[in-house]
Amino acid sequence: MSILGDKVARAMEPQLPSGLRAQMAALKEKLGSVTAAAKAAGMDRRTWQRIESGKTRSPKASTGTGVVRELRRVLLGEAKPAEVKVAWKQPGRNRTTTFTERSGSARAGSTSLKPGTGDAIGASLARGDKEGAARAFLDGIEDPWYADMMDLAYEGTEYDDESSSSVAFV
Repeated sequence: MSILGDKVARAMEPQLPSGLRAQMAALKEKLGSVTAAAKAAGMDRRTWQRIESGKTRSPKASTGTGVVRELRRVLLGEAKPAEVKVAWKQPGRNRTTTFTERSGSARAGSTSLKPGTGDAIGASLARGDKEGAARAFLDGIEDPWYADMMDLAYEGTEYDDESSSSVAFV
């Protein structure tokens, strides 16, 4: 697993409500019905209703896991980051660069991400593919110099510059 894949995933990690019932309510709201939410979480509709009403006070751990898994998937599928902050090391200095997705016909800057990059990152993370999210981020960088530096840091290889040192994510 690459450092960049982990960083992109952490940056987009959705904030889940605490407690199983609150998570169930959020999932039900996102999917529109008890039946859809229960099916997505891998349980029977009646079981969902018993937990929701409090008749089942201590549901199985796998029930909570299914709800959290599905809620994360739904929230990640909706995630569209406006910016991604990346900390990386270049010879002699550490840098943190914020890459921002440009909208429509806005002029590209050195730290611009192509339109649609956030959607691609969110779709990869919704599938659980951190490396796909890292690749989508790298593919979305518009400036050739930054694209090369980030690619080299991702691959962990050296670049040919005055110091011929490596760049890396920190």
